[in-house]
Amino acid sequence: STTQRKCTLSPAWNERLIFTEAFPPLFQNLKIAILSEKHIIASHHISLTDLTCGMIEDFSPTFGPSFLHLYTAEDLYRGSLLISIETKILIASKQIKCIKGVICKAVDPLKETLYWKMKHFLCFAIVYEVSMLDKKVSLNNNFYITLNFGESFDDSALKTDDYPSVIIKDGEYCWLPIAERKPCLFSISSLPDTKRRMFLSNTLLSLGKPLASSIKEAELLLSADHIIEANNSLETALNTFQDACKEESFKLPKGSTPLDNNRAKMLFKKMNDMVYHISNCHTFEDKLQAAKYCVKELSFLAVDPQDALPKVQLLLWSKSKLIARCSILAKDVIYANHEKRRGQFCGKLSTQEFKAYKNNNFAGVIDVYLWLGPWTENTHCFKNLPDGFQESIQSSELTRFLSYSGRQALVCCCYIYQGQLEPKWAIDGLYNCFARVFIHNNCVKTKVVSSTLNPIWTELLILPVNVYPDVEYMKMHPPSLTLEVCHQGNKRNISLLGRVNIQPNIRLYDDSESKEYFEWFDIVKDNKVNGRVLCRFEVIEKSESSKLKLGEDMFEKLLDSGDGVPLPDIIAPKMVSCRLEIQFWGMREKLFRSNFNKIKIILSIGPLLTSPKDELRDKKSLNFNDPLYVYDLVLPELKLYSLPLVVQVVDVTFVSSIYIGTYVERNIYKYYLKLPEKHVWDAFNAYKKCSLNTLDDQNI
Repeated sequence: STTQRKCTLSPAWNERLIFTEAFPPLFQNLKIAILSEKHIIASHHISLTDLTCGMIEDFSPTFGPSFLHLYTAEDLYRGSLLISIETKILIASKQIKCIKGVICKAVDPLKETLYWKMKHFLCFAIVYEVSMLDKKVSLNNNFYITLNFGESFDDSALKTDDYPSVIIKDGEYCWLPIAERKPCLFSISSLPDTKRRMFLSNTLLSLGKPLASSIKEAELLLSADHIIEANNSLETALNTFQDACKEESFKLPKGSTPLDNNRAKMLFKKMNDMVYHISNCHTFEDKLQAAKYCVKELSFLAVDPQDALPKVQLLLWSKSKLIARCSILAKDVIYANHEKRRGQFCGKLSTQEFKAYKNNNFAGVIDVYLWLGPWTENTHCFKNLPDGFQESIQSSELTRFLSYSGRQALVCCCYIYQGQLEPKWAIDGLYNCFARVFIHNNCVKTKVVSSTLNPIWTELLILPVNVYPDVEYMKMHPPSLTLEVCHQGNKRNISLLGRVNIQPNIRLYDDSESKEYFEWFDIVKDNKVNGRVLCRFEVIEKSESSKLKLGEDMFEKLLDSGDGVPLPDIIAPKMVSCRLEIQFWGMREKLFRSNFNKIKIILSIGPLLTSPKDELRDKKSLNFNDPLYVYDLVLPELKLYSLPLVVQVVDVTFVSSIYIGTYVERNIYKYYLKLPEKHVWDAFNAYKKCSLNTLDDQNI
């Protein structure tokens, strides 16, 4: 450890710690902790694997000089530590023998001006909406929000006014009525100018985004049996990606540290390897796998082991008590003149999640406009603001409030078709499921589908949406809504299965109608995927409601009540009739090692629920007596919308059944057998008969 520095908030050590270890070391992680007495203020972990460039010869782990931004266990910013790491290989035996244990030496102070310039950075935020706050914590309390970014020069501009919490219609959450007067927060901090690292990360991510969209489009076309269109679409995207990689590989900037420069060399080699790999793909399957590999590789390469700027944090307080925090990476809100280098949330109205202070549980959502950049470029901060506010903002002014003159009343149409859930969270393997949708202070929910892992709702839900930006701005930056899937217990208690944030499609009165496909969205709880929901959402103007074919009275009734109706035929997925044949052969011995005496098999595909008439009662009787069952079934025509096959095993020895296990096959079309058409079958039989006659003549 270093020596102790007393009575200071800015300790300067200027010391070198030397460790002598076998290389590569057995342990690959370094832990750096800042302590006061025996209390850990903040810590940071560094992986030696991230500090090496495996494709560059003779490059050992190195880091910095660079700042490490330190955070507490609750992810709160505590300061920065300037360090550098260097690895030297000791060859001579005398060198190894003379160095034992850990050595601490004094060194000359680092000349920071050789590596970077200090700049004033402005972080600007406008809070538009705060909703979905936990009712148990927020009911009858006042809240305010603070902005945390580095060490600010002016603390008075970091706090909003107090707002009372109001319960949402659903009754589970609360929201803050911020209304037309939107609070503005800003922080000005002096920090090292390390924008280059963030620009490089954003450039790599921007290369992968169009390719990821093309992969989704190709898979959608493939599920509709449009193989040629899928191949052409993916091939066009890969050619564009190759050209972009070639162009960007020659623009990789040199950095201020050895790790920056060697990362640039590695990225140049990686990009050329990806271009070469794509050029050698000839089949559709190879192209699809290559595209997925490139997207995954770019996401990995975009993570820079050296910190740039500290996180932007929005903190939610009640009576001086921290309730929740929202942390956004600086690279996601950094401003750049070139769009590829700009952060994905910079200069946009976006929806972010609050996390509870003591843990990472969901604690609410906030709609916020964010901008981060050098103070000298603050004129760009207000260029992309949503229109409609009354104030006249000068180029160098930082206002505390923006007042909007009016709201835009729109309608969100939620088309919820079906869900596919993981069985691991259910006691009996099944759920009583319903879905609910939140946007700002409005909520609607579907009916409850009982005892299933594959709830089929096929419902249209309608809820009002009031937005302060103009509609054209909202079309470019749609507000996010939250979809939750819940389980309703026998005592009406509700438990969350998962949630997901979704950006709806915006359709205005002058937009031409286009066929929108349903899409699968993964629902997540505690950072684990617990299932997925097939749905789509669009925000329309009230004048467009006639296209839903509901009638004006029915539309207004649904808008007021929040109830759902069956999906209209023009929206619901097209269905086809199929014949399903099931053969229940039996169980094998592995299961019977446990004490189960009377086994029953339950098979479900959507609304179809079936099981063999007889149960397996004896360990010697492993097969069913009547194995073949035939059913007529209606399935979605598109394979993308396929219903899952769920096989459940229960023990029915006693009055109540005991859940044993479940198997889920996501794609029922895996077992699809397409029979030949009549004229093809007749031609085949004629050819077969002709071949047999010819063979008989030869034998004679």
